[in-house]
Amino acid sequence: MLIAKQNREALFAKLLPNSIVILPGNKLKYRSNDVEYPFRQNSNFYYITKFVEPNAVAILIKSNNKDHLNQFILFSQESNLEKEIWTGPIVGQQAALELFEADLAYPINQIDLILPTLLVNKDILYYPMFQDLELETNLYKWRNMSQQIAKSQYEKAFPQEAKDLSAILYELRLIKSQLELEKIRYVAQVSAKAHEHIMKYVASNKNLTERQVQAEFYNYCLQHDCQDMAYQPVVASGENACILHYTKNSAVIKKHDLLLVDAGAEYDYYAADITRVCPANKKFSAKQRDLYQVVLYAQKQAINLVKPGLLWSKLQQTIVYSLVQGLVDLKLLTGNVDELISTNAYRAFYMHGSGHFLGMDVHDPSVYKINDQFRSLSPGMVFTVEPGLYWQGIGIRIEDDILVTEHGHEVLTKSAVKEIEDIEHLMC
Repeated sequence: MLIAKQNREALFAKLLPNSIVILPGNKLKYRSNDVEYPFRQNSNFYYITKFVEPNAVAILIKSNNKDHLNQFILFSQESNLEKEIWTGPIVGQQAALELFEADLAYPINQIDLILPTLLVNKDILYYPMFQDLELETNLYKWRNMSQQIAKSQYEKAFPQEAKDLSAILYELRLIKSQLELEKIRYVAQVSAKAHEHIMKYVASNKNLTERQVQAEFYNYCLQHDCQDMAYQPVVASGENACILHYTKNSAVIKKHDLLLVDAGAEYDYYAADITRVCPANKKFSAKQRDLYQVVLYAQKQAINLVKPGLLWSKLQQTIVYSLVQGLVDLKLLTGNVDELISTNAYRAFYMHGSGHFLGMDVHDPSVYKINDQFRSLSPGMVFTVEPGLYWQGIGIRIEDDILVTEHGHEVLTKSAVKEIEDIEHLMC
């Protein structure tokens, strides 16, 4: 649990003295009557606990005295032999202390009794604001209970100041540790190889459906120790690839279609996000080839710029300029490149951004602007670069996962082929 302990210590360093953190984990959700969705823990909760059971709450208490230690308290399910027959072992409180290094551990059904006493005499409350209606309701209840306790025992009751915990955690999660990068490199490598695997699969089979390709990708990732997909894959052939978030994945792949696959696995809560395009009949047509080269060149231009200090906005600016110049060269747009950009004439062909931060969520939630200014890149950031073009039933997007290093960058997904010649060679 070293990585969670390191993350907790980093969070403690950001907290003000005499404060308390309340962070709930996720609960089970139901797909239909008596059928649950597969459980996935809240990313922020997992980041500081590595605890994967539902119905848990983490409490951190930042001391107001250097001589007193900070505390990590975990409320979780109590061991229940009857329930465990159906759902498997429950960690319980003793293991929470021993395995998850909690300083104190209590059954979740005691939280109303214990938590109000922890709130008394604290100056600041940190919690994920406006994200959990049940938590907001409980806070109102715990406030009243803590006030009753304070009347007889303490001077202060509920903390008078509240701060958003999520904003702090999102910034901490933005810069990846070496332990995190090991996981990201692994899932990126598996996902990259899965893309090559399905290119060969498409080349070897006729009359496939998009869903069959999706299943093949999923199967490859599961066989290589990934727990799930990081998001619902886009497996889009022909004009379906012009729907940016197409997830029906139900069409039959036609002989002359391009197949766009936007898919990445998840490994120990860390995501990959890769998009590749291949021709169903193993060879790009002249029109497909021309558009593909424009997108690939734009992506390379942007990736080559990545280094510490680069403004995030520079990636999009570079991609847009390169794509528009390519569209002009192909005579799909006419006019001056700068004027075409200023009038958004290119938006019919390219309507999305250059990429997004990547980590425990496929769209990691860190902010792109600070005080209305685009942030600059720093070592340890991981993000995608994904230009695209969409025209007359042809959808092309090429996406890689990029790590900012001390002196430049590392393309984490470089093992997934993307040069036209390499794709055709792999499929033939």
